[in-house]
Amino acid sequence: MEEKQEVKVAEKPAEHQGFKPVVDISVDKMMATVMFKPFTSTEEIGVVVKSDIDALLEEQEIVYGIDEDAIYDALDKMAPNVRYTIARGTKPTQGEEAKLKYITDEQNKGVPDIDDDGKVDFKNLHLIVCVQQNEVVVTKTPATLGEVGTNILGEEIPAIWGKDTRLPPGKNVITLPDELTMIAGVDGQVVTDNGKIEVKQVLTLKEVGPATGNIDFIGSVIIEGGIKEGYSVKAGGDIDIRGAVEAANIESGGSIVIALGVKGKDKAVLKAQKTVMSKFIEHSEVTAGEDVLTEAILHSRVYCRGSVRVDKGKGLIIGGEVVAYKSVYLNKLGSAMGVPTNVRIGVTQAIIDSYQEVIAEYKQATTNLDNANKAIKFLESKKSYLPKDKLELLDKTYDLKQALNREILMIQNKMQKIKVVIKNGSNGVIVVNENIYNGTTLIIGDKTRKITKDRGRVKFFIHDNEIQIGVV
Repeated sequence: MEEKQEVKVAEKPAEHQGFKPVVDISVDKMMATVMFKPFTSTEEIGVVVKSDIDALLEEQEIVYGIDEDAIYDALDKMAPNVRYTIARGTKPTQGEEAKLKYITDEQNKGVPDIDDDGKVDFKNLHLIVCVQQNEVVVTKTPATLGEVGTNILGEEIPAIWGKDTRLPPGKNVITLPDELTMIAGVDGQVVTDNGKIEVKQVLTLKEVGPATGNIDFIGSVIIEGGIKEGYSVKAGGDIDIRGAVEAANIESGGSIVIALGVKGKDKAVLKAQKTVMSKFIEHSEVTAGEDVLTEAILHSRVYCRGSVRVDKGKGLIIGGEVVAYKSVYLNKLGSAMGVPTNVRIGVTQAIIDSYQEVIAEYKQATTNLDNANKAIKFLESKKSYLPKDKLELLDKTYDLKQALNREILMIQNKMQKIKVVIKNGSNGVIVVNENIYNGTTLIIGDKTRKITKDRGRVKFFIHDNEIQIGVV
């Protein structure tokens, strides 16, 4: 019987567990990660250290955004098959977007004025933004370029421009060659709507009152209704009011037209560089650079550099004062009740005001001269007893007297010149188509005539240096 031989199997080599670091780059080259893949080996496996990862980074040419702390953290944790981010690129940034700045943004629209006492003025709301021709209405701040970026390979990534914004389309506006500025092509109101801008030469309102506040406009104004008491309208152009005017202030660089008249309650003031046309004028003050045209003037003060025509409709002038540089035409002047009514032609209110100022200057100067003479008379009566300072005062009073005499002479010359102007302004006529009543005073140039009895269909003019009456 054969003896079995024993087969000896070689011993299996001992296996060692370890981790192999693998570095991956993202598709966009903006991030690098390390992952520790487990493996076994019969050979001794060393511990993964930072230099191993540094070598992998260098091998893949990763040079930017390496996070040293993140590498140490990954080595410390070293969880199998977990990705640790160890490098990040810097993304490019987008610049600031372009911005448009409108002049309307700078106004406190709808915000009332507040005076020094803290009182709120709800009549000045600044709802209308006005500009003059060539005034800047829109400015554009261009978009900017952002910062460049860098990927982990050190490659530069272009910066991104901010979003651009075009200047708005508009009417009556001009874009300057720099394409960063728009200016007004005309004087007017700046209006922005749905991304568009316009400078309107005519401002149209339903009415003027609490909803609008006071109006101050560089162009012309159309008011479809009226103007409430206590409010004001100022315009560089014409003012066309389709309704009525209460106790308001109106000032126009052109003409004023009031379809339904003005009831001023002795508070309304109307001033126009050109003509004033109104259905009627009642208890108001009106000044016109040209003519005044109306159907009635009642208890008002009317001044114009042209003619006053009240010869349509009733054609009344009752009470108050009417001053025209040229002529006055009307139907009825004064009233049967003898209401004092003054009509003057041949001068302007400015001339009258100047004459009154000169008279006031003359009165003051003569009063001062009288006082100086009295002082001189008193001091001279005591001259032998006067101390030195009083003698000096006497000398100064003599000097004052001489100066006052010179001043009075100058004032008299000025007064005489104005009198000549007033006297020469007598070429116009006052024409009354129907009746003129007792109580009326007429002044033509420097001549005055008081009406003491009622008359009909007459005209008044200067002839032979007197106010004469003629037949219409």
